[in-house]
Amino acid sequence: MKYEIGEVLNTAIMTNTISVIVEGTDDIQLYDSLAKSAGKLAEVFPIETIDGFSPGCQNVVLAMDEIIRIPQTRWQHKKYIVGIIDKDVKDFRGEVPTNPLILMLCYYSMESHFVSKEIIPKLLQLCTKISNSMITDDLIEHYFQLISLNDEDFFLLSLESLKSALYPSYDSKFSYGYSEGRILSASDISNVREKKDDLLEFANEQGLSNCLPDLKRFSKGKWLLHYFCYKALKEIDNLKVNCGAHPISPCIMCSTNGKLEGHCLYKTKDAINTKNLKHLIMSNIWISEFDYIRDNFKSMV
Repeated sequence: MKYEIGEVLNTAIMTNTISVIVEGTDDIQLYDSLAKSAGKLAEVFPIETIDGFSPGCQNVVLAMDEIIRIPQTRWQHKKYIVGIIDKDVKDFRGEVPTNPLILMLCYYSMESHFVSKEIIPKLLQLCTKISNSMITDDLIEHYFQLISLNDEDFFLLSLESLKSALYPSYDSKFSYGYSEGRILSASDISNVREKKDDLLEFANEQGLSNCLPDLKRFSKGKWLLHYFCYKALKEIDNLKVNCGAHPISPCIMCSTNGKLEGHCLYKTKDAINTKNLKHLIMSNIWISEFDYIRDNFKSMV
């Protein structure tokens, strides 16, 4: 049996816990972990578990609109319930919700948050066999620059998708509905290259540049994280080839045995690929990118 939206609020008040309404089931574990990291106890409700609502962002907004119409007593709604939604392109469309019970992500989606310099030490631990002492600040900076996402083709694909989302009649060659695998498609890349001048003019109109902070705002989060992991694995080979060349500390295997193929500790672990690396990275909710969500939870009961 499904919950009533008013029941969700009342239960939160009676049990002195936080009710978190989210777009779908993929969000449950992540927001539960974020609440715990803020020292709070929360119950996460996918919107589809509430009577009268189906999955998706708009239904989270509608549910919170119902809550805001319920008269408040001394128990303020905002202390007990919050609806969390992806930003996607709402800000570009002028569709940012005004309901104070809604927390809209500051980036396109949850995946966008994990594309961060802070994740590099963990990424190196996951992908290689090097020790923690070898993961220096210089190496982190060097590796982050190697996998920098300022690739023009990816920028153009993301711009084409944004333009398609803003102008329904636009003759689009790429859209947000496409899978992450297509960001590496030669034919799709060729199609957007033909529109390069127009797309760069569109970027200028929107105040967007080819930099990570902007990409996190308008590039689809699943694409961005996929591309980040793809480039991270690709550039591990660069570390292996240059083992011992500053700022890459020499590994003990290469120092004692010479550079024997397959022995370097910078070599990618056999079990790691782009798909499972994404899932491994997404368990790292401790990074500061999530502090604004934690702060929101901390302001609640």
